[in-house]
Amino acid sequence: MMLILVLALPMLSLSLPGYPLPGVSNLRARNGLKSTPNVGAELANTLRFNIDPDIYGVACGKHFSVNINVKDAGTASSTSSACNAVRKLLIGSSNQGNSDVNLIFTCPGQSVSTAGGDRDIKIVLNTEEEPSFSEVHTTTPGTMTVSSDKEKFIATTSVDVGITKTSNSELIWQFITCP
Repeated sequence: MMLILVLALPMLSLSLPGYPLPGVSNLRARNGLKSTPNVGAELANTLRFNIDPDIYGVACGKHFSVNINVKDAGTASSTSSACNAVRKLLIGSSNQGNSDVNLIFTCPGQSVSTAGGDRDIKIVLNTEEEPSFSEVHTTTPGTMTVSSDKEKFIATTSVDVGITKTSNSELIWQFITCP
């Protein structure tokens, strides 16, 4: 006696680039989201790194051990050569898309030692101590210096630091956007 088992499975529809799954664009419109091509175009011009964990409170003069990973990759042709060099250092093949770094916050007019820390890559962010803003999410301009003794690397560039304000007005430093 032979038993044959037949399963009826729905046919899967795979999406190819430029050909979204049926109904996806309607759901995006219903939920107030932009269409996929516009989102991609916006992200293509942005190189944004995520700071993990987020940094809470006034950060000037403080050192943190964090992981930096890519939030939005941007494209090499739309970002500066300094940002492209930083991207290559931070997300190189051996780093698998993220790097453990020593993050050091400084404020204008304040000097802070970059000595210490147990990580080869150091990122120094120089930005306002307590930027004033009324929105929940905003960015504040600053400069970023990235160095690695192992790779004999140093680069400085202008950046925007993404911050959020909690309901009790505490600052949360979350992103670094590199032009």
